[in-house]
Amino acid sequence: AYLSHVEEWDMDLEDAAHSYALEMIISHMIRGGMYSAAADLLADKSFVRGRLLSLGRENSTRRHIKDCEMLFSKLKERRPRGSKLEPRGVMKQAYQALGSQLAIDDDEQSME
Repeated sequence: AYLSHVEEWDMDLEDAAHSYALEMIISHMIRGGMYSAAADLLADKSFVRGRLLSLGRENSTRRHIKDCEMLFSKLKERRPRGSKLEPRGVMKQAYQALGSQLAIDDDEQSME
């Protein structure tokens, strides 16, 4: 339900519900078996940028890596039949999204 209300992940960072979602939504999705949606968000640059701005570089990077590791292990152990979610490919996209946002300096990040 919350996802249907979010247009941009890197806006409304002062909202407590939005900040909580940025930090925890991936782990909730994984626990709920929403692997494809979790993979999409982990590779979404707006989501990654929102996390960086909301949680800071160090905390958001740790959270992103933790979420990636959790998703990777779930995909490896329970890869649904017919799923197009290849664990290594999903991780590559997620880490590329993180890397592309970490490469942007703080001034550029807040301007985008």
